[in-house]
Amino acid sequence: MESENTRYSTLIVSGYRKFTQSLKQILIENEFDDPCIAESINDAKRLADSRPFDIILIRLSAPDDASLAHITQQLAKKSTCTAVFTSLDSYDSLFEMLSPSGIYLIPLTPSKQMLLYSLDWLKAGCERVKQNDRKNLSFDEKIRQLRMVNRAIWLLIERDDITEEQAQKKLEAMAKEENITRAEAAEKIISRK
Repeated sequence: MESENTRYSTLIVSGYRKFTQSLKQILIENEFDDPCIAESINDAKRLADSRPFDIILIRLSAPDDASLAHITQQLAKKSTCTAVFTSLDSYDSLFEMLSPSGIYLIPLTPSKQMLLYSLDWLKAGCERVKQNDRKNLSFDEKIRQLRMVNRAIWLLIERDDITEEQAQKKLEAMAKEENITRAEAAEKIISRK
């Protein structure tokens, strides 16, 4: 995990007040921020659209498993770990529908220890998502830098009336001379435009 003090933002979607209050207390005691609570799916969608959550925990009674699966998949976001509390009778069919979306299932009425284990799985899932997001950001940053270098090369070609090879050498010489990266050199060239 990132650090011992990592806190996780959580949304509880449940129309069962006693369940919600018990779960809220357990979350607060175990590295989770005071969770937001939505009693309906519309409230949950509004909250999920207005701010990011690390974890969404859902306990809804739906007309059928397919409806619950559809609702859950609507709430599940790319960088959110989502779990559904379900009865043992529905577990297998829901698992088939939800597992391809990466949604966790937690059997209803778990022991406190089993719930804590499930929360640990969700925290581990959050850390994996954060790790992937960092990798994607670094990839996006590399693409941004590459585009900037290409733009600077084309500016040199147009401005100095030189070949692409000469422009690349000029950019590299500038970076080496000033002891900066090619991207930083490109940024200077673009800013002098």
